[in-house]
Amino acid sequence: MHPNFSSNKHRRDQARQQRHVDIQRLWRRLTVAPQGFVGNPPTVVTPPQCGTLQVRAAGSGSEDGSGDVSWGDPTLISSAEASAAHCLLPSLGGMSSRLISNTHGFDIPDAATIGGIYVRVWRSRDVHAPVIDESVWLTKNGVTGVGAPRWSDEIWPVTEDFAVYGDADDLWEAPWTADEINAPTFGAMLRAQSPSGSAFVTAYVDMIEISVCYSVS
Repeated sequence: MHPNFSSNKHRRDQARQQRHVDIQRLWRRLTVAPQGFVGNPPTVVTPPQCGTLQVRAAGSGSEDGSGDVSWGDPTLISSAEASAAHCLLPSLGGMSSRLISNTHGFDIPDAATIGGIYVRVWRSRDVHAPVIDESVWLTKNGVTGVGAPRWSDEIWPVTEDFAVYGDADDLWEAPWTADEINAPTFGAMLRAQSPSGSAFVTAYVDMIEISVCYSVS
């Protein structure tokens, strides 16, 4: 092992812990977590602070070619099915390109005030090494992230399950209009990484779904 690897990894871990907020624990009490999920997603319970909730799965997907490796079949994030977008990550810090959801098909009223946005990602990995989030962003134009990212430090499961990013009153530190969310380029951008291990590991993303809380006065 390179002599600087342990200290650099420790500093990265400390930095991530300082900015990490465990969104998943909060939202698991409002949703039903599937195990080995295939089929229709579980019903989302409308949070009490959310006037109206729209939930839309991605209509399609793409990837931006950045990172160490690209995603295979990114369009497969549009539904929960047997096949999934997949990425073979190199060991010891290997990072994927950004997997981008789009064409969610929202129809938020023009007069709506956006209260919060959260993203659910159904993901898994093979058994050879761990996989964690590098970052999850929202995007307005399908190319660049806006505001600030979210992520979880939890290792992706071997059996497919979902993680939640954001909250019913979380705007991801960005302003939002109904037109921006209704646009086909609105979506989420996810990058995965392999933080450790001596083997390559395959990451899988089966579906990306976005929920938008809004009110109309």
